[in-house]
Amino acid sequence: APANFAQELRQLATHPKVVAIGETGLDYYRLPGKSGGSAEEDAAIKNRQRKVFEEQLQIAADLNLNCVIHTRESFADTLEIVRNYKGRLRTVFHCFVDDPASMQAVLETGGLVSFTPATGQRLLVRPDADADSVGETLIRAAHTTAADLDASSLHVLFPTANEALLLREQ
Repeated sequence: APANFAQELRQLATHPKVVAIGETGLDYYRLPGKSGGSAEEDAAIKNRQRKVFEEQLQIAADLNLNCVIHTRESFADTLEIVRNYKGRLRTVFHCFVDDPASMQAVLETGGLVSFTPATGQRLLVRPDADADSVGETLIRAAHTTAADLDASSLHVLFPTANEALLLREQ
């Protein structure tokens, strides 16, 4: 991001049709150190990502906007930053692939998690996701939600595109 991006982002985000900032977050998946670069390069990139992320979260909080969070190989650092905005910012950690304890940590900030949408009988998951962890997280989330609602069962439905559109309109 350019050094002066925040002012322009803030101005754009005041448009009445803007409801969220995102996708934003930290992504350590392709740091230079993984392909021969130095630890100093990695640190510089992480610091820049963190600064940009914090500026975007602050703009979202100031303007009462939602924030869609991306995190890849950076969950602990991302959560540490998001915790500073608890009660001031609504977040959704999209394409969530971490374990149930991490999901619970997000929920404790007042945030939500979303999973890659299902299509037919298939569940699409990022290639680096651990399938057992994703499945365990989905099951734990369903159990916790059912217990919180004091429900004897919980049915998770994936709406069609038309159904999702109708839900958004309501």
